[in-house]
Order: sequence, then C-alpha cells, then structure tokens
Amino acid sequence: MIRLLVAALLLAAASQAASAQADPAAALLARVNALRVQSGLLPLAVSPLLTAAAQRHAADMGRTGNVSHTGSDGSSIESRIRDAGYGFWRTFGIVGENIYGGQTATLDDAWTFWTTSAAHRSNLLSTRYREIGAAAATTDQGTYYTIDFGAQPNVLPFFVSGTPRELSLLLTNEDNITTGDGVAVMGRAVEVRAGEGTNLGNLPWRPWAQTITLTLNDGPDVRTISVEYRDELGRGTIVTQQVNLAALAPAASTPTATAAVSPTAAATVSITPTPTPTPPATDTLTPTAQPSATATPSASPTATGSPAPSSTPAATSTPTTPPATLPPAIITLPTATTRAIAAVLPTSVSASRLTPPAPRPAPTDRPIIASYAAAPVDVLLALLGLQGAALVIGGVIIVMRLRRKS
Repeated sequence: MIRLLVAALLLAAASQAASAQADPAAALLARVNALRVQSGLLPLAVSPLLTAAAQRHAADMGRTGNVSHTGSDGSSIESRIRDAGYGFWRTFGIVGENIYGGQTATLDDAWTFWTTSAAHRSNLLSTRYREIGAAAATTDQGTYYTIDFGAQPNVLPFFVSGTPRELSLLLTNEDNITTGDGVAVMGRAVEVRAGEGTNLGNLPWRPWAQTITLTLNDGPDVRTISVEYRDELGRGTIVTQQVNLAALAPAASTPTATAAVSPTAAATVSITPTPTPTPPATDTLTPTAQPSATATPSASPTATGSPAPSSTPAATSTPTTPPATLPPAIITLPTATTRAIAAVLPTSVSASRLTPPAPRPAPTDRPIIASYAAAPVDVLLALLGLQGAALVIGGVIIVMRLRRKS
C-alpha cells in the first residue's frame, strides 16, 4: 500500500513535468524513476556524464534524422559514454541506451514504446544500473529522445530523506562486480561512515546497512554530506553531495531523492536493437559480447522490424574514477519513503568474496636427516644414484693412479 502511494505521488510529479513541456528530459527522468519506485526499486541518480552522452546523441539524431545507436561520426553507445568520461572497469562497462525519434514523435510515443517493449523495459527496470542521463532534441527533422544508463566503479550514490536534524540515508552497494577490480576499484562494501564535509577520517566505521541515520547540528540549510565505503580488502570510495535541508522540512514533506540502488548482480545478455523513427516497431536484438558477471544492455525501436543480430566487442580499458559529486535531484519523495522502499527492496548475496591470503609460516631450521626423511622417494633415489656414481668415479681414479706408480 505504501509503495503504491509512493508510486502515485511520483507519477503525479511526472505528469506535471510532462504537461509543462518545459523540460522533456526532466519529464523522462521523472517517468523512469516513478516506474522504478512503482516496481520496488529506488530511483537512478542523475549523472552529468551520462547526461552529456545522451545530449550528444539526441542532437546528432536531430541533425541527421537517423534514429540509430550508431552516431553519424561512427560512435557507439560505449564510445560516447566513455568519451564523456564515464567510468569503466578495466575490460568492460555496464552501460545501456534507449532511443526514439521521428518527425511526429512525442514523449508519450517514446514512453509507450519503451514500456511495452521487453528490451526497452528491461533497461528502464534493470537492477544493474545506478545512474541515468536523459536528453531530447527538436529540429526540423522532428524530436529525438535518448536515455543513457550506467553503473561505474567506485561510484555508489546514496538517497537522502528525513528531517533537517536527522537524515536518513539509503545506501547503494557494489552488487555488480562484488570482488572489485585491481587494487583501487572496490568490491562489495562491508563498512561505511557518513558525515558532513569531505574529510571523514575522524569518524568511526560501521557495518554497511541499507539504511543509516545521520544527526546534524544547527547550521545553514545547504550542507555537504559524504558517505565513505570500504570493502573487506580495504579498498574504498567516498561519494559527496549537496543537501538542501529546507527541502526536508516536515511542512514540505518532499525530501530529495538523489540516488539509486543496484540490488542484484545477475549476468544478462547485452541488447542493442536497431532504432525506428516512428512507432510501433519490432525490437531487433543485437547481443554484445561481454565477460561473465557483466552486462551492457541497450535498446531502441527498430526501423525495419527485421532482425539483424551481430556481435560487438566489449570495452577494453577503464579510466580512473574519482569520488563522485552528485547534482541536485529532480524527483522528490515523502519523508517516510526510505524505510518503506528499503523494506521492499530485494536483497542479494555477494556472488563471490575475497579474503586476504593467510600468512605463510616462517621457515624453521631442520637437520639434514630430517630433510631427507621428508623428501619424496624419487628424490632420495636420485641422490643415492649420484652418490654411487661419485664413489665409482673416485674408485676408478684411485686404481689408475696405483697402476701408474707400479
């Protein structure tokens, strides 16, 4: 019941954003997050990097009138998102894209197609993504929409609600690549600490939990809130965002929603259908080769309705991901929402865990006889053979010397 109420409020916000028509990208984000909350998921955090990649592609489709995941400059979903500076693991990324457009295409047209197509809906409701960026471009060719989805290493957004004196933080975790990547990219977090400012070095660590509370002292309305995560190998990251406490006042009852959770880590096939300028259309699935336990789904309407499967290589390198600073949210939720959503969120078990190797025992001095006794039989036989050969050679030398003297 509570979840349905939350979804209804979000859908109302989405309807207001859509009716205003002032910002179709904001309306798209509102609809996506409303659908996710209605489905028991948290909203996705708005990523400036994914937004830049989406704006680039929407503008390109608007110039050419060609609705395709391949840009006029030959760019792909992965290359555009990577060019924007979005983080990838060393040999792959977790990204996806929905596109739509045409001479008479509207936001409602795009939304109807995406939500009724299995491939596109799976992107909207994927549990692997933590961030989103949306864009719309209107030209003499028509209107073109792009939504880019993703999750990047060392970026674990958090969701804020509560009151100006006591914040409730709903945390994400690394449920995609639970073992981490190398020495700098963390895996699943086991400890967190949260506080004001960007330096949390004096604060104690606590076990990771879906929801934690943070008590604030009196001060300005806008505060810098940070959450630091650490996995069991000591690798970690810190995520910082600006929180307007005035928006959390009980009278307003609309705390900011600034993050999303990626609760499960299931490997799926990457989907890159070919696009269409007008609905309705049939999805064309283009699986993208990916390593196990990773997925890069992307989807769009198809222009022809005829399948054209092909395979494309996964991304092969990763930039270093700095601590993330999240932008202001565009979606608001009631104060009590975080606990309600946390109660319905699916839980996931880490696919694999790493523990530090046990220390090797210090070497101990042992007598030669003990070493022989512990050696394998074939080694002992080889040593005896060498000793026998040495005795024979020594005997021959002695006999030859005696003969010379005689």
